[in-house]
Amino acid sequence: NVFEQLMEGGLVAYPNPANDAFIVNLLNAAGSRIDLHNALGERVLSQTVTTDNVRFDVNQLAPGVYTLSSNANGKLRTARVVVE
Repeated sequence: NVFEQLMEGGLVAYPNPANDAFIVNLLNAAGSRIDLHNALGERVLSQTVTTDNVRFDVNQLAPGVYTLSSNANGKLRTARVVVE
């Protein structure tokens, strides 16, 4: 479940699939960066983490599968997000 993923240091995004925006939950990662990459590996969005919940507005992105990544506290975390 989502709580277990967070406690294990996971990166959780919801709603997934997303239409206009999604929230990323990442515990104890303030000051790190979360990047969103398209299927070609190009970074299309990036945000600095200031709280445990980061909002990504994706209404300008083409539909498809994207990859979130964060290297918070020396640990690489990834998740896939579908934009409709």
